[in-house]
Amino acid sequence: MVLSGCQDPEEPTPVDPFENATLTVSLVGADTDAASISISADVLKVVSYIVEPTDKKGTYTAEELFEKGTLIVLEAEKASNIDLTGLTPDTSYTIQVAGRISSSKVWSEVKSLEFNTPAEPIIPVLTATLGKVASTTLELNVHTENVARIACLTVPAEEAESTPSVMKIFAVGNVVNVTNGDTTIEVTTLMPNQNYVIYLAGEIAVIEEFMEEVVVLDNVRTSDFEQDVRVY
Repeated sequence: MVLSGCQDPEEPTPVDPFENATLTVSLVGADTDAASISISADVLKVVSYIVEPTDKKGTYTAEELFEKGTLIVLEAEKASNIDLTGLTPDTSYTIQVAGRISSSKVWSEVKSLEFNTPAEPIIPVLTATLGKVASTTLELNVHTENVARIACLTVPAEEAESTPSVMKIFAVGNVVNVTNGDTTIEVTTLMPNQNYVIYLAGEIAVIEEFMEEVVVLDNVRTSDFEQDVRVY
């Protein structure tokens, strides 16, 4: 008897565990003898890095970075900041980073970032302007330099009294990790057609001290709810 229509089962297509992997390395800030680096990733759980003067840097595979480098366990869905100390002023450095899922699954790609330590101490910068405003949300356009984290506290205008301290803003406000450049912060759960006062405070990169000044945006008014309704 001959059986027809019977075939060997197809082998399942291997799944690449790193198909959606990403690894981002960026400079938060640098001082004369230290620097702060932000590392974020998707899929990857652990990273390892080596920092060397750019003119003396070696070339490493991902496996070699895990053999010789410093390991960091990443926070889920959150950037991790690492502080580098003992650096030389007015010098170019390169940090090379590799990631892995587990001890046996190392991503082959290596990410690198070159940065410079300044010859003179750095000055932190934190500025903010109002962006899009809706009935229950608004956006803040924030620019930072040499600032690792900012805290945002939004208070109804009738409840605002004196400017709160930087410590209080960080204690009860929304805290966000930032890098040099521009960041958009969305403020939610507001009430329509109401005035607010917004306070912003910053933590200086590398030296982990708070900036003394608080940025204040007052007379910020949300739109009326009816203005958000569109007719199609």
